[in-house]
Amino acid sequence: MSGRSLAVSCDYLREIHHQIKNNLQVVCSLLRLESRQAGDGACRNALKRCEQRVQSMALLYDCIFRDYGALQVQFEEYLKGIISQAVKSLGGAGEGVEVQFELESVVLASKTAMSLGLIAHELVWESLQRFSPHEGQSRLVVSMQGEGSVLVLDIQDNFSSGGLEGEKMSLSSQIVGALVQQFHGELLQAPGSFRLAIPSLSL
Repeated sequence: MSGRSLAVSCDYLREIHHQIKNNLQVVCSLLRLESRQAGDGACRNALKRCEQRVQSMALLYDCIFRDYGALQVQFEEYLKGIISQAVKSLGGAGEGVEVQFELESVVLASKTAMSLGLIAHELVWESLQRFSPHEGQSRLVVSMQGEGSVLVLDIQDNFSSGGLEGEKMSLSSQIVGALVQQFHGELLQAPGSFRLAIPSLSL
């Protein structure tokens, strides 16, 4: 492929991703409007969670083309964005959460990054549901590193105990369970801790 043809292809792909991001933002706006109109609290919360999930997907398109072209993403940057966005959704209370990142540099295919990012979003959200602004010093530590042929993501907090393991089959647990199975990974849970291990060959 000539240099001119390659440039045209990249411009075309960039425009496609730009349009997808815009469409996802429209969906977020529609969900936000619906949640404001919803009278039932449970329905309003469900719509808000759907909006947050779509926002985490839309965020992916801010990372595409930055350094690695249309099909790859610098995943640690995407992960930081997702988690910062989740904490910000708490409003003023989120200022009481100190977030620490310990992330190795990892480049992933955009499709893989979106699925893995959605897992991280759900796990972080579950942690944040146990956060109370009256607990004092509150910390959320997110680390990611390679251990041999396995990519390991650790999410730890010092919030109150609880989490996915104490719930019935919530939508979050179903999403996480399905995606972890898709990656042939393993999720270990303990009070204040999630540890996700993904075989690198499945990435």
